[in-house]
Amino acid sequence: MIEFYQTHGDRVEILSISLDRKESNWENAIKKDGTPWLHILDEHQPEKWGQLFNVRLIPSNFLIHRSGEIVGKDMSVDQMVELLLK
Repeated sequence: MIEFYQTHGDRVEILSISLDRKESNWENAIKKDGTPWLHILDEHQPEKWGQLFNVRLIPSNFLIHRSGEIVGKDMSVDQMVELLLK
């Protein structure tokens, strides 16, 4: 995802929503992974995010058009690039 972001960051925004309950776990994962995009954590009710987006696997990803329509879910980087280049 980092390479994808470095290559296509001018065409997409990435937002990571953590389902962690502990801020320290969340912060450690960001440092370990070196992800340069925006991250959010709702350590009080993380399950609401999972329910809202019907998350079944962690990690999950969604490609959301600027109109708000989800155009892809749990795709490989190659699949995302293919959709972006259309």
